[in-house]
Amino acid sequence: MRGAYAMAAGALVLAAYWGGDFISQEPDMINVSSTQDDVGPATLYQLRSSEREGACTISLGDVKGARQAVSPEAACNGVNADVSTARWWQERPDGSVALLRSDGDVVAEFAVADGAAFESYNPVSPILVLLSEK
Repeated sequence: MRGAYAMAAGALVLAAYWGGDFISQEPDMINVSSTQDDVGPATLYQLRSSEREGACTISLGDVKGARQAVSPEAACNGVNADVSTARWWQERPDGSVALLRSDGDVVAEFAVADGAAFESYNPVSPILVLLSEK
């Protein structure tokens, strides 16, 4: 009886190997893929504060060495006055981002966040959130 089970199991393995294309078949990207192709880093972010209503847009510009030019719109002064003075965006090896003044002083520091592009850890309060607008 054990021999019959072994033969049946062997037959199933052989049928799956030779008859079932599914073992070596490439994935069907139309049906399998659930994410969008990487289209590059965002260049526009919406800044929001935990203490104030409203939002403003921060635009990223030209890359200059390890920094990228940043242009907060005038409305950023109402969301967070310090962020409105930022002139540089600096990405760090750990994935965090710093907004810097023209003299290099840190205005705010952000870490990657769930449900948002970045969330501030400096300043601690108010919590600032950057949402990607692409």
